[in-house]
Amino acid sequence: MTLLLAAIPLIGRTQHQLAFDTTSTENAIVYTGTVATNGDRVLAVRGSGGTVLWRSSADGTPVWVKQLGQGAPQLLADDAGNVQLLQLLSVEHFEIDQSDYDDTLRVHYLMTQLDESGEVAWARNLSIDWRYVVSWPVVEPPLLIAGQDASFVVFRVWPHFGSAFAILKIDEQGQMVWARSFSNIVDPYSEVNCGVEDGNGGLYLSIAYSPSSWTRLVHVLADGSLGWEKTISYANAPVISSSCYDLVKVPDGSIQIYGSISIPNHFYQSTVLLSPEGMVTDAHFYTLPGSGWAALKAIRRRNDGSFLMVQDSVVVALAANGDVEEAVALTSHVAGDQRNTFIPMAMNCTSEGAVLTGVLDYVHVDLGFTHHRPSVRTIDPFSPGCYTMPVDIGHVPVPAGLYQVEDHSGFQEDTVYVSVTNTAFAPEPFVPVSTSDLCSVMIATGVELVGPQVHQDLQGNVVQQGMHITFLAGEARRVSVTNAAGQTVLKDRLLPAGATTMAAAGWRTGIYLLRVTDQDGGSVRMHRVLVVP
Repeated sequence: MTLLLAAIPLIGRTQHQLAFDTTSTENAIVYTGTVATNGDRVLAVRGSGGTVLWRSSADGTPVWVKQLGQGAPQLLADDAGNVQLLQLLSVEHFEIDQSDYDDTLRVHYLMTQLDESGEVAWARNLSIDWRYVVSWPVVEPPLLIAGQDASFVVFRVWPHFGSAFAILKIDEQGQMVWARSFSNIVDPYSEVNCGVEDGNGGLYLSIAYSPSSWTRLVHVLADGSLGWEKTISYANAPVISSSCYDLVKVPDGSIQIYGSISIPNHFYQSTVLLSPEGMVTDAHFYTLPGSGWAALKAIRRRNDGSFLMVQDSVVVALAANGDVEEAVALTSHVAGDQRNTFIPMAMNCTSEGAVLTGVLDYVHVDLGFTHHRPSVRTIDPFSPGCYTMPVDIGHVPVPAGLYQVEDHSGFQEDTVYVSVTNTAFAPEPFVPVSTSDLCSVMIATGVELVGPQVHQDLQGNVVQQGMHITFLAGEARRVSVTNAAGQTVLKDRLLPAGATTMAAAGWRTGIYLLRVTDQDGGSVRMHRVLVVP
């Protein structure tokens, strides 16, 4: 049975699987995307002409399109048609005195709200000073987190000698409600990696420290003060590493933590349910095909109480009690598929399923060219639609008592140096572009229903500028590289068997897509690589 015949949607289910196609000749990359509660899709697309913000209804009908310049914004959208953007403007570095230890990093961001017609409702310049930082810290992208009647902006910098993170609460009119800054006196090299609002005007933040054997959560109350700080540890075996990828709020006030855990001879994806008081009430381990580094790891809650968990090309439906109900993989990751590779970069959840915004790497084998098409796939594991295949997921229920929760008191409030001022911002109108059904854009390959093959190509996905990308020793490979603007950096470079390095000299900082095949051009797989200063 071919893959195409095996993936016919069930009758009565509507599958919106759309490709947002710029032009037939221009490549583009989706930076990020989000979904409003009414199902509208909002994408930030980066092509050679700059960044375009695109809003459509759930069926792909364009609502408006705006040209934003060159930025890479973070996005929030609501069912009233409003869209919030947060993007970096500039960074200043100076000394507040003559001491080498008193360097200040001043970072400027633009926060904008667009109304239902795509016009600017308000625009604010958010400026924050990081004081007592090392000479060349890394400015981490801030987190933009939606609340019930306000938004939270969580600023981060690494490494730091002073503040670990700062939070701004911005109301619906763009006014600052409060600002707070906190330092971590116990683990100064930890950082905030994800967060979610608590439903009462505050938020929960996950604090990551790599490598660590625990997960740490902080509850920030509605007035900006700290509630509890908890460290969650698995106590039934030595823990090599423990990570938190995403948080989701449950209506009763609990928090579902999605992460991973490595213990001797085992590596699991994990979920831990934490009560509003910070106690573990439920936990599960899962084994997913190809578990390891992935471009996207996320979890969302459906209205019926179930969860959708996504790791790259695998979408898993979990019952409220943690049982695996269904799981599918996007077949672009199946060995032998030389024509379509869908790379998810952001995930949201609607009643229809997991809405994945990303890039369709569309390869014309005969003519030898590749298009990077901004795309949206809506995957319901119970009715997955075209180009998917079922996968087996291992499940190990974990007694909640095997987790140990301890109070933590490593944070203290600092002086916050921040300003919020009015500014001007006028996105330019952009000619609406067409959409097409993703299933018709993709090419049938006739791949049989076989399990996805795991290709361990890279030693790591972060490379310092001017250094080498390190591959695992093995078979001969062909590598093509595209930057975030869709421009070809390297085409069809042959790495002989046993070769372990490839120079990244001359590459600017940013995100790159590596397309790796075997020596004959088959077994296509994609990797995202981040080049840092």
